[in-house]
Amino acid sequence: MNEINKILDCCVELRKDILNGSLRFEGSDCFPIGCCGNASDILKARLTNIGFKDVQYKSGWNEGKSHGWLEYRDLIIDVTYDQFPQFSSDRFMIIKKNDSDFHKKYLECNI
Repeated sequence: MNEINKILDCCVELRKDILNGSLRFEGSDCFPIGCCGNASDILKARLTNIGFKDVQYKSGWNEGKSHGWLEYRDLIIDVTYDQFPQFSSDRFMIIKKNDSDFHKKYLECNI
C-alpha cells in the first residue's frame, strides 16, 4: 500500500472512531468544529505508529479564527477541513502544500 493510501486509511479510521463515539476528547461531541488540534494530534500519533516520520502539526490564524492541520513531506493532511462551510461536502483533505490557498492564508496571517 502506498503512503497516500495509508494516510487516507488513517484519516477514515480516525473520523469513524470519533463519530461513532469510540474515541472521545474535549469537544469531540461537536466534531469537526473546534477539533483540529486534538484530532490532528491523534492522527499524528497514529501515523507515527505506522512508520511515518517527521509529521508536523501546523496552525495559524485567519480572519480571527484559528485552524490546525498536519504536514508530511509536501502534503497537507487536514482531517477537520469540513468544519468550514465552504468545504462541508469534503470530509478531509490531503493536498500538496503549494496547491492549498486556504492553508496558505492561515500561515501568512501567522507571520
